[in-house]
Amino acid sequence: MDRIVALLVRVVSLFAGWAQVLPGAQYARYVPGQKLKVLLAGYNGARNIGSDVRVAALADQIIAALGADNVEVSVMSFDLESTAPYFEGKVRQVSFSTIFFIPLLKACSEHHVVVLCEGSTFKSKFADALTLYSCEAAGVARAQGKPCIAYGGEVGQMEPYLERTVRDLCSDVYFMARSEASYEDARNLGLQAWRGTDTAWTFDIPVVLSKNHDGYVMGEILRSSSLLLTSRYHAQVLATGANVPTVAVSMDERLDNLAAELGAPRDLLLHVGQEDLAERILIALDYAQDNRDAIEQCLDDAHARLEGVLSDMAGEFASFLSAGSRSER
Repeated sequence: MDRIVALLVRVVSLFAGWAQVLPGAQYARYVPGQKLKVLLAGYNGARNIGSDVRVAALADQIIAALGADNVEVSVMSFDLESTAPYFEGKVRQVSFSTIFFIPLLKACSEHHVVVLCEGSTFKSKFADALTLYSCEAAGVARAQGKPCIAYGGEVGQMEPYLERTVRDLCSDVYFMARSEASYEDARNLGLQAWRGTDTAWTFDIPVVLSKNHDGYVMGEILRSSSLLLTSRYHAQVLATGANVPTVAVSMDERLDNLAAELGAPRDLLLHVGQEDLAERILIALDYAQDNRDAIEQCLDDAHARLEGVLSDMAGEFASFLSAGSRSER
């Protein structure tokens, strides 16, 4: 099935240059002096808190970098109601479904810049369709001569057919990687790359108790914890914002890369395939408790450093666009 999706993505990308003939499509070409229309192309509204909070923070960073009077930001969403608390009043939401081919084509066509904002940008770990979604957005942008930037993304192991699709459709993507390993992997794919970090480091969490604010509530719970055991990337990112010592159980390269980013002790990083994992978890939790002060200082230093990287990252995004990349080829 995924290979059929890949074929359809290639077909849509091939004919994207003629998107202006689609019924109801507005084919946007940037004219100096008008607001820059930026599309955040991700899988938001699918009840993945990590995806939602990182894109909410990303939107704030782009608006701050370019200026609210100069930019109009839109975001793709499965469920407009569930993502409204993150974007209401500042970002326009664009509805789509799992059959994303035409809605994504129209959305990319109606904007001047496409930002790939799924954290697991190019990888096969969870669903190849996530990467194929990003491939279509990048392929449409390339066909229409528009800049496409992967902002704070990850590159990992891919099935051979998927890697070929990425190489074929995403060759013009400017990849702002969230880890050193992803930076190197992006370069190995032949992409122009820049070393950044994940966008969620600046996600601001007010204390809001409402079923409509899942990311805010979960973030508050995570940051109020004394210790955290997790296998989720953004759970650790959000907890680190309050210097919560975390034991991570890694299922792929993402948490390994995050541990390297944080400079956290290796005793806090475990892997799902390890023998006696339950016993190792207990030992790691004891270690985290016994070495709390040193770990909290390490996390505090890392958080301050990564917020600085994010500031540089937003500036690099603005510089990339202002260096002639807005003009459509």
